[in-house]
Amino acid sequence: MQQLRRYFPTSDKVRALLSFQDLYVGLSPYEAPAVFSLLQAMELDAASYGVRYPRGGFGRVRRRLLEQCEKVGVRVRTGVAVTRVEVTQEGGEAGESGAAATGVRIVDGDGSESSFAADIVLCNADLPAAEEALLPPHLSRADKLRSAASSSSVLSLSFALDAQFADALAHHTIVFAEDLGQAPWESLFGARRASSFLPVAAAPTWAPGHFYVHCPTRTDPTAAPAGCDAITVLLPTPPLPVGASEAEAEALSDVWAAAGRASVVERLARLPGMAGWQQSIRHESVIPPARWRREYGLARGAVFGLASSLNQLSFLRPGPRHPRVRNLYFAGASARPGNGVPLVMCGARQVSEAIARDACGG
Repeated sequence: MQQLRRYFPTSDKVRALLSFQDLYVGLSPYEAPAVFSLLQAMELDAASYGVRYPRGGFGRVRRRLLEQCEKVGVRVRTGVAVTRVEVTQEGGEAGESGAAATGVRIVDGDGSESSFAADIVLCNADLPAAEEALLPPHLSRADKLRSAASSSSVLSLSFALDAQFADALAHHTIVFAEDLGQAPWESLFGARRASSFLPVAAAPTWAPGHFYVHCPTRTDPTAAPAGCDAITVLLPTPPLPVGASEAEAEALSDVWAAAGRASVVERLARLPGMAGWQQSIRHESVIPPARWRREYGLARGAVFGLASSLNQLSFLRPGPRHPRVRNLYFAGASARPGNGVPLVMCGARQVSEAIARDACGG
């Protein structure tokens, strides 16, 4: 941010625009390493990099990955919950090479439980949540990860509209808070830091700040019926407090969701060409932090996983191999190299190469 002040000394809006992308890695621009300024450069250089959108929605990427897996014989089971990684102790003490993953315990949709044996267990669930829920305490890194810095959560608001607002919304739109300085970031990330150690009852107040609007119908007419828009708003919130119970998480999320939705509706209505837009809402859905935690298994509802702060970058981030359990590997936003689809895909390749090397004896 100091460098942005140097190059854009008189424009708060330009500085805010060129620092918003730090949220993609769960950081405030006032604490993000300068290397993440490359995100802005890549987005603006449309010829070489830019932002790509898969026509038909991002679900097409998931479906194509599934097709490629099935082509090489991968069997994908859905509607099944993994309740623990099964571990055997083949000699040695806890934390040494004697502990090895031998499969997973699963619960089918009908409630029946069974074990699924495996030579290799690759976990792409959120790493901090998986350590907490799936491993025995003496082998888990959960205690250490509870003190790690989490990224922000988000309030995701999706609206199906029976009108189009082409003059007001581009494919990507960022709506700023009135205060373009440090206050919105401190409201978000100051609350994040405090929620790491304060009890839920003392959780600091959060005020809705900048938010992002995605309107894919500008690029892809199949995203909504003719003459209609489908928009998704991502409003960053603090992560849930460490140790929040289900009831506490739901109560706090309800407060944030009500405040966030009201702010989004009012501020969008102030955009030129968007007056009364809420009258066009025909359907809406909300994913608050508690739902990210409950349904998607994200620790503290932190949608970007562990924050990419300097002490959690590169080799300081959890690697692909579990340090205490042989044959257990991790991929995903909280594992190395980091969060975001490109980095997670790089991590998937790295972990597959690590598994292949280990299987061949190094």
